[in-house]
Amino acid sequence: MAAGTSEGSAGAAECTHCGSSIADSSTQVTRDGNAFCCNNCGTAMAKRGSHPAAERRSPLMAKLALLATGVFLGGAIDHAILALSSRSETPYGIRVGVRGNVLLGAIDLLAALLLARAAGSAGASTPREQLH
Repeated sequence: MAAGTSEGSAGAAECTHCGSSIADSSTQVTRDGNAFCCNNCGTAMAKRGSHPAAERRSPLMAKLALLATGVFLGGAIDHAILALSSRSETPYGIRVGVRGNVLLGAIDLLAALLLARAAGSAGASTPREQLH
């Protein structure tokens, strides 16, 4: 077995780029000791310059980012409600004034948007069926 291949459950080699099982050896391409299911995967890997698995984020990180998004979005909503009610205290009883609630709501909203973006990019993966 080549250095860049791994064996699936049936013992078939897996593509270094997309991870699909290489069932048809007539389309298999080997470059620099790595096996690819097709020329497209071999070319894509050569253009990337690194193994895509090293760049993937953990699904756990995506879930944690999504959870944090909800927490910050809830905070932004709380601050907005308090600001619209002309309340000068935060949900935790700290006096910051109405402008402080507006500012804290904006900060929470920005944090929620950034975390949602991180959750989306961390959880994004291309299904194997769509690669070919």
